[in-house]
Amino acid sequence: MEKTPQSPEIRPGRLLSLDLMRGYTVAFMIIVNNPGDWSHVYAPLLHAEWNGLTPTDLVFPSFLFMMGCAIPFSLGGKISRGVKKSRLFAESVRRSAVLLGLGWLLAILAVAPDWGHFRFYGVLPRFAATYFVCATLFLFVRSVRFYVLTILGIVFGYSALLHWIPVPGAGFPGHDFPVMDPDANIVSWLDRKIVLWTQTHFGTGLLYKGTRDPEGALSTIAACATVMSGIVSGLIMQQANRQTSKHLITRWTLGGAAALLLSAGLSAWVPLNKNMWTGSFVLFCAGIDILLLRLLWQSVDSRPNYAPGRIAKAFEEFGTAFGANALIAFIVSEALTIFIDERLQFHGVTAHQFLYSSLFSGIHPENIRSLLYALTYLFVCFIPNFILYRKKIVIRI
Repeated sequence: MEKTPQSPEIRPGRLLSLDLMRGYTVAFMIIVNNPGDWSHVYAPLLHAEWNGLTPTDLVFPSFLFMMGCAIPFSLGGKISRGVKKSRLFAESVRRSAVLLGLGWLLAILAVAPDWGHFRFYGVLPRFAATYFVCATLFLFVRSVRFYVLTILGIVFGYSALLHWIPVPGAGFPGHDFPVMDPDANIVSWLDRKIVLWTQTHFGTGLLYKGTRDPEGALSTIAACATVMSGIVSGLIMQQANRQTSKHLITRWTLGGAAALLLSAGLSAWVPLNKNMWTGSFVLFCAGIDILLLRLLWQSVDSRPNYAPGRIAKAFEEFGTAFGANALIAFIVSEALTIFIDERLQFHGVTAHQFLYSSLFSGIHPENIRSLLYALTYLFVCFIPNFILYRKKIVIRI
């Protein structure tokens, strides 16, 4: 009798819940980043223009949260095995440098040969900066209380900065300009000063929004708090695995709920705003991510006899294939977008426009057509990840 092929396990010791959360987050990211037509996109698949929040705004902070959550398992495991901190610090520097290099490589591919429009900021550069800061800190401090207090310090300190620090050339927030003015705030001002410096010394530098950048310098400090919320979750899951304590899980759950409540209160002072990564945004995303990961972890990782049915297994494999090599999925999707949106052309139009008009022209309404293109793009990006998954290959930097 022919044996039924078994689903491959990527690597012993991996958190299935974290892979699933990461996998479906990267899948959602690919969908929202690649519609067939930006003029016809459902509102939840667009970022909030300024204040406010959509499901799409949760993608980036969720990745940072999950990166932080993995730190206690990766670095923490090596520390417990006696690996020297100097070696782990060197690994953190190398990993951060690789992330930064990959981000800048994609930026170069996007603008080449026009070096003058190169953008130093970006998604992977923010990953690099926040990972370096938080991984280095973790080498010396592994206390849940310390990270909770640090998160709160960053959240309220950053909020106070927006309200009380005068902006050169603009005046005092709340008096000479609205606190959340998109261009007059201290965050945007600093990004313009940094880019002016890079343009003066390197002849290049670009802000994503022209006068400001959603991945700028000060907001990256706030993003470190998002990574730290993941570290807190990772530490609690580690302790719960060792102690099988319901008390820890209850505190973790209540912590997520408290973050949401605190976010609601703080938003009256500093609104939810992804562009500036405000304190209320940090807390709201942390609360959502904590509760979602807790649900997944309780459903799969904390159940020794967990055995999903056929349909659940298919969803699990889809998420795991993306989640185990999420960085590969991100790079493939970004590089492919650059190629078909800008580099490759057919009959005087980009490959994107050609494929969209040729393959999806008969589909109505237009929002459905645009979404189907994004889903097709997701399937194409899934192929290399599925191959890696079937071969049990995890590419780590």
